[in-house]
Amino acid sequence: MSQVIRPLRSVLLTAGAVLGAVCALAVAASLVFGVSALNVISGSMAPGIPTGSMVFAKNVPAPEIRRGDVVTVERRSSGNDIDGLVTHRVVEVLLPEERSDDAADENRPQDTLGENGRRLVLKGDANALPDSDPYVVEEASRYLLHVPFLGNVSLFLQTPFGLSILLVCAALLAFMFFLPAEARARSTGARGASEQSAPTGGDYGADDEAHRGHAPAAPPQKISSQPTDPDNRTPGS
Repeated sequence: MSQVIRPLRSVLLTAGAVLGAVCALAVAASLVFGVSALNVISGSMAPGIPTGSMVFAKNVPAPEIRRGDVVTVERRSSGNDIDGLVTHRVVEVLLPEERSDDAADENRPQDTLGENGRRLVLKGDANALPDSDPYVVEEASRYLLHVPFLGNVSLFLQTPFGLSILLVCAALLAFMFFLPAEARARSTGARGASEQSAPTGGDYGADDEAHRGHAPAAPPQKISSQPTDPDNRTPGS
C-alpha cells in the first residue's frame, strides 16, 4: 500500500506546489505590473489565439497603442452599458473627433475624450471584416502572451462542479501531506519506546540483575598450579 501512496503523495504535492506558485506569480504580476488574465471564449482570433486560451495583457494608455497590437477593450451595448470584453487586433488608430462649427454637423455624435483618448478600429484575425463601430478608449489591455487550454480550466473551476472538485483535491492534498507524517512519527516513537523497555539479554548490568532478583555473580577465583608444602617451602628448596 505504501508503494502506491508515496508516489501519489509526491505527485499531489508537486502539483499543489506548481499551482500555488503560478497563482502567486499571477497575483504578484497583477499588483506590481498591472497584468490581467482573460479567458478567450470565441474563435475570432484563431488560429493565433485559439478558443479556451488564457490571455495575459498589460493595461496601457491609449496613446501607446499602435496598429497591429492585440488589445482587450470593453464592448458596449446601444445603451452605453458594458456588454463584455473583446480581444481583437488594431487595424487603425484614430484621434478623437473635434467638434465642428459647421451647422451641417450639429447632429453628428461627438467624442467626449480629451487629447489622450483614441478611437480604435478592431478586427478579429479570423473575421473577414472589422468590427462595426470603433472603440473609444483612454486605455486598453495590450496582449503579452497566452496559454492554450488554461482558460478552459479557469472557466471549469468557476462552476459549482469544478469548485467541488477543487475542494476535494485540496482536502486530499492536506490528508496526504499531514496524516502520513503523524502516523510515521507515532510509529517511530513506539518503536523507540519498545527498544528502550526491552533490552537484549547481553545488555543487562548489575542494576538490571538486582531488579530481577539476582545478585551479581562473583568473579572466578584464580588457583595456583604449583602446590605448596605446609612450611611454605617450594619443591626443591
